[in-house]
Amino acid sequence: MEYVQDRLDPGHPCVIYSGYYFWTGGNPSGPVENYGTKLTWDAELAAEEVVPQPRSYYHGMEHWGWNNRVWGGVKPIYWQFTWAGRVDGLNVDCDACRLSKEEHKALWQRAA
Repeated sequence: MEYVQDRLDPGHPCVIYSGYYFWTGGNPSGPVENYGTKLTWDAELAAEEVVPQPRSYYHGMEHWGWNNRVWGGVKPIYWQFTWAGRVDGLNVDCDACRLSKEEHKALWQRAA
């Protein structure tokens, strides 16, 4: 993380992409804050097959993914719920965000 942060402007947001079982299993990674951030992106795939309508799929199981599970001492702000959702004819990672539009915009304006 130090390597990445040394190459960014001060205040630029860094997000840790992991999952509960990876973060807490084996040799636990500890608090996210030890890595200089509070921002996490959860890779808890609910589907491993192509999801033809990812928006409908998400709304049918969003409470499963946002189950208040904490890893690294924080609740993730992003959740990758499938690696292959069909969007405009392409299979793409599909993610959800728990921030409001205003919070999301403010976060990434820091990165600009």
